Amino acid sequence: MAKSMIQRRQDAERERIEAYQASLRRVSAMPRPAPDFERALDEVRRGYAGMAIRDGALWRPKLKTRDPARLRLAAARYLFARYPVSAALEAIWLDRSGLDGREIALRLAWYVTAAGGGSLYKAGANAWLSRKEVHCFLNVSGDFTFDEAFWFAIARSYTDDPGIAARLARTKIARTPRGELAFWREVALLLRASCFEGGDRRSL
Repeated sequence: MAKSMIQRRQDAERERIEAYQASLRRVSAMPRPAPDFERALDEVRRGYAGMAIRDGALWRPKLKTRDPARLRLAAARYLFARYPVSAALEAIWLDRSGLDGREIALRLAWYVTAAGGGSLYKAGANAWLSRKEVHCFLNVSGDFTFDEAFWFAIARSYTDDPGIAARLARTKIARTPRGELAFWREVALLLRASCFEGGDRRSL
């Protein structure tokens, strides 16, 4: 006996429900990989294991993220940080694109030193910055890159206005090599006087 139109519709609806439930079971049966905390610890400890202030084996993070960069930063904070540091210093754990090996090593060392409460000035920053500028660099707040924070610290030694210093730090001067610092310090001083405090805020 042929099925009525209503029966055929009911059978089709039941088949759709069964197929949907089967799909749900397949998806729910696939476990999501856990965050790789051990890998994050290994990457962070590399080269700096002797400077850790905490035992990585005791790290019990309550993190849901699986982003390797975020896990590296969390591991670095646990292993090395007695004190919070600026986002400009922490950025080296998140993104190293465009940096050569020497620059990566410098920024990692600066982070480990500063986060552990050591003297960044004595750790090598004195090659470019005065004590006052190092203090400013370490305490910069806001959305600055590492290089912008570096130049913000320099600019603050020339002006008491943080707004002027921030505008100068975000110009192309932040992309100049540190090896040419003496020359660009003079440029920064001229820019501060002529472009910002003089009223002509043209883009650079």
